[in-house]
This record gives sequence, C-alpha cells and structure tokens, in this order.
Amino acid sequence: MRILIVSKKSKFLQDVHRLLYVTENQVEHVLDIGDVFEALERKTIDGVILDLPYPKEKDVKACQEIKSRSANIKVLVLSMDTTTETRVSIMKAGCDIFIADPPTMFIEKISEYRALLGIRDSVGKDEIKIAPDIIFDVKGWKIICRGDIKKLPEKEYRMLYLFATYPGQVFTTDQLLEIIWDERTEKERVRNYVKKIRRKIGDNGKNPRILMHEHGVGYYLQKYQ
Repeated sequence: MRILIVSKKSKFLQDVHRLLYVTENQVEHVLDIGDVFEALERKTIDGVILDLPYPKEKDVKACQEIKSRSANIKVLVLSMDTTTETRVSIMKAGCDIFIADPPTMFIEKISEYRALLGIRDSVGKDEIKIAPDIIFDVKGWKIICRGDIKKLPEKEYRMLYLFATYPGQVFTTDQLLEIIWDERTEKERVRNYVKKIRRKIGDNGKNPRILMHEHGVGYYLQKYQ
C-alpha cells in the first residue's frame, strides 16, 4: 500500500497521514500536482490525495492523466470550492471522492477513502461496541449505555466518531481542535467535550476505563475486543 499526498501544508500532511492510519513508509509527499507524474514513474501508487483549495483547469487535466495511467489508482480531492461546476468537473475527471469544505465531512470521507484502498475500517458498521454494555449507534447519532439511550449533538458525535474509527490511537488537543471544530476556539473546549462524552458512557473522569487520557500527549478510546 502506497499513498501519494500532494499539498503545500505540512499540517495537512500530518493530519491526513494520521487519519489514513498508515505507516510513514507507506506515504510519499510532493508539493505540487506537477510532481505527481515523476512520483508515479518511480513507484507503484495505490492512492493519490490532492489538496486543491480552488482547482484550476490544469488540476482537472492532471486528475484525468493520473487516472489514465492506472484506473486502479484511487484519487481523493480536497477543496474549498463548493460550486457544483467544480465538483462535476473534478468527478468527471475520474476523482473517486471529492470533499468540499473539508472540516464538515473530513472524517467520514477519509473513512470512505480508506475503504476504497482496502484499509480495514471499523466504521463500516451501523453500530460499534465500545464496551461490553455500551454501543455507539453511528447511524442514529446516539449512545446506548446499559439500555439507556443518550443522543449526541454534532461536536460530541464527531469526536466520538473519530475515537471509534481509530481506537487506541492518541489524538492531541491541537489535532482534535483542527479536526472537530470548524472555527478557532480555546483548548479547554476539548476537555469539556471529553467530560460530556464520558458522562454519557458512564466513564469515571478520575479513573477512566474507556475514553482514556495519556498525560502530556492526548486522548484515545480504549480498544474493545
């Protein structure tokens, strides 16, 4: 498995790399879409992720050329251009997944992309068991905790969705702010939302067993087998 990421932003590279749940030697990075084809000549690439805030005609043509090299290459485009015209042109060019306004659909679409690449993903399910008597109802936006149903507002849902998609993986406060919140906000908000989720799953904040905190690093959901 080898992924090529095209972006001028190192933070974007780090976040996508982490969410894809692949090792460093499985990821290659170039700064410009024009460098893609040299990379394709050097190695076999399974997936290409293009960070194109406002795609131009040359970007659309590049998507077409990437797919013409191999129909098996899975292409994901992230853009800030929400116009239908842009979406249609990129999809016609052969893009497999298009994300406009990344903060809104980022986690879900990255999950879809992982599935396209054949990377195992726990959130292909309607429900995820996160403890013996606790179920995260993904489609219903709720937690079923010992028979008690508790609805999840958007931010709580997105945070739990992220943790449940990558159980055992630690996310720092900065990463959670970047991925979950669309606007700049204070770091204390992350801690408050972790507390809210813990209350809904019956986890003791002083001695948690499910939603864990690694001191000085970040938060993660304990793996459940």
